[in-house]
Amino acid sequence: MAGEFMKSGKISQAVYDRSVFRPLKRSGSLDSGVFYGADSAGCAAVSCGPVCGPFDPSIQMRIAEAVNNLAVDGADPAGCRIQTGITVPSGGSFSESALLDLVTEIGKCCAVWELTLAGGHTECSDAVLRPVLTVSASASRLRTSVPALPPAGGKDCGTSAGLYMAGRAGSAGSAVLAENFRDRLRERFPLSMIDAARISPEELLLFGKAARALENGAVCMKDVSRGGVFAALWEFSSKLQCGFEADLKKISIRQETIEICEYFDLNPYQLYGQGAILAAVPEKGGETSPEERDFLLRAGFQRIGSLTAGKARIIRNGEEIRYLERPQQDALNVLAERSGPDLRQGGGRTGDKSSG
Repeated sequence: MAGEFMKSGKISQAVYDRSVFRPLKRSGSLDSGVFYGADSAGCAAVSCGPVCGPFDPSIQMRIAEAVNNLAVDGADPAGCRIQTGITVPSGGSFSESALLDLVTEIGKCCAVWELTLAGGHTECSDAVLRPVLTVSASASRLRTSVPALPPAGGKDCGTSAGLYMAGRAGSAGSAVLAENFRDRLRERFPLSMIDAARISPEELLLFGKAARALENGAVCMKDVSRGGVFAALWEFSSKLQCGFEADLKKISIRQETIEICEYFDLNPYQLYGQGAILAAVPEKGGETSPEERDFLLRAGFQRIGSLTAGKARIIRNGEEIRYLERPQQDALNVLAERSGPDLRQGGGRTGDKSSG
């Protein structure tokens, strides 16, 4: 029955039927070829989301991490399918009803985003202390091909491409902190501010933003994820084989994110940033056309700098200039290591009082 605890190992067909297959089928998003024992599906492009972070991100965030990698490569959401790997604790610490809740949330997320579920694997194991969800995403077709980069990489691209960003720095990470440390944050901040740190499903998924960037000539895009904006900027310039100059003051960030990061003494530009996207857009004479610029602004993109020849990765903050270092740990991991094993296992939800 749904309230019973599960035995170690791959879940039985009965449990699969009750708590995995049926709720996913009810969501209306399940691929017709999915059944117990079917573990694969055909695809043209594949992406895999990370297992988990030190704190519990939402199911939506984990799915977004996988599908957004396809979105920035021009995937059509209508042809996007996901597979999930779920490993839950054994030994009486996780019930079948909890599994049912987890899978139901996956189904709801896919229904809202119109993604197709193409199967997966579910297992009960003593190797984990809390549920672990791995998401793989595949695309059967692309909306359009992403334009090829100019010849010689950074030299040509760097002298003629603006650096644009849509979304806000660290929004997903501050939403994770607001959820996991809600009681603790209420000792310092009003509840309205904590609630304002939430991120909506519409903000997380990048298909719309990526499509609008492509329509306006983006030659390359990068989703912001683990390590925040700074890590994404480094990886983006490495992919393009060029440097960049970015203005910190032009990078959009919520006041709630700033306040929460100051409370925990974290760098918001190194904080989990799912939902934000970088784009390189060709420019003539150092500028986009007025039409493209207006369209990008309406689509939520802000010009934060430019790509440059060479390897210098420059961050400007008013009169201050710094050179970006190699990607550092995500701020969530920094907090977890600083705070000890209890927090890494989800202790923050109970209003943990350990040092921030």
